Amino acid sequence: MNFEEKFRLMNEATERSKRVGDRVLWLVNLFYLGQLLERQTKDNKQRNYYRQQLTEHYRTIVTQMFYLFEYLGVEQIMRTIRITPTLLREVSQTEFQKLVTKALQIFNGVENLSGE
Repeated sequence: MNFEEKFRLMNEATERSKRVGDRVLWLVNLFYLGQLLERQTKDNKQRNYYRQQLTEHYRTIVTQMFYLFEYLGVEQIMRTIRITPTLLREVSQTEFQKLVTKALQIFNGVENLSGE
């Protein structure tokens, strides 16, 4: 499946989960859409082209979801209780950077403990 098809399908899945009101599935789909854009594009030009297909709101959220949960994974998204895409978007850049740093510290702590 080519990138364009993957993008279309992920975008449709994201919209569908939003419409049915499944917050967790919506967050997971946003994460995977962010992962697709951040990890599977061949270059910045392609990434920017597909990011422009999203609203500004979604451009911000998919990137934030990916970087916040990149190390913690989808399992952690499924454990969330209060987070929503809008709430995530309203977090300041400074707070977001702190959250990503904390997520990385948690990931590294788990990795270090499991290696002992």
